[in-house]
Amino acid sequence: INGAPVPHSSTGAVATIPEARRKGCAGAMMEECVRLLRQENVFLSSLWPFSYEYYRKFGWEIGAEVRNYSASAEVFAALGDTGESRRAEAEDTAQIRRVYEGWAQSFNCLTQRSQVWWERVVPFAVDAPVDGQGAFVHTTSGKIDAYAMYGLNREEQPSANVLEMAFVQPEHRRSMLARLTTLVPGGTISFSAPLDDLFMQEIPNPRQINASITPSFQFRVTDPPRAMECLEVEEDVSGRVTFSIGDPVFKEGWSFGIEVDEGEVALVKPDSKRCLEMDVMTFARLYSGYLSAFDAADLGKVK
Repeated sequence: INGAPVPHSSTGAVATIPEARRKGCAGAMMEECVRLLRQENVFLSSLWPFSYEYYRKFGWEIGAEVRNYSASAEVFAALGDTGESRRAEAEDTAQIRRVYEGWAQSFNCLTQRSQVWWERVVPFAVDAPVDGQGAFVHTTSGKIDAYAMYGLNREEQPSANVLEMAFVQPEHRRSMLARLTTLVPGGTISFSAPLDDLFMQEIPNPRQINASITPSFQFRVTDPPRAMECLEVEEDVSGRVTFSIGDPVFKEGWSFGIEVDEGEVALVKPDSKRCLEMDVMTFARLYSGYLSAFDAADLGKVK
């Protein structure tokens, strides 16, 4: 968050066997999950929901939106130079990792990946057959500065879907997309990007691109005071504010003050005269950066 690491855990694979459904088992389990995360000093959790409404009951809330782009291979082929891109190789893993870690500093809620993750996922992508999954890298003077992992569909309507792409400069992404078109000539290319992405500003004819916005992950703050202490703040920011937060799991809620001085965040006694009231779902949106405080107030989410 804001370029600094924070304790986080993903939550997934939630299910109840048929004969035990509609008895509150999953709900009790999710509440216990929230309590355990807090006990283990994990202040944040994300999940990819089957139902936003369901997980909202336990304090998770939508934390981001995603832009989805697609167009014919012909459109993407004209956007970049394929000369400095090539298929990724297993020995590229270390450089691919450095590109990702630099990329992750620019966005909220991208995970810090372990060495095990890189050892398992990247070789799978680079060693896979062309008709399955694969990866390209872009190089400048022999140094990798962008990569794209993709999945292919060569059936009646051939297509390539970018599973993950990171780059240093926008032109590197365009070159990656142009290179992908060589795999599915006459087909379509699709990829996703953060909500504030500027791809439509880069291309000559935006009407050639199909674009849509979809909701992304849900986000949960399990311990708001300690989560605030984790934040990295600009040095020229200072001030004091109190939060009063309702929580569907921690029924007592949260009431705490923070003071920021020269970029340092400290907990202080709450002050009823400087108090922002909200539920923990709104707090999660603010924390992830999905919602600004001003927009939250306009929407009636903050008192």
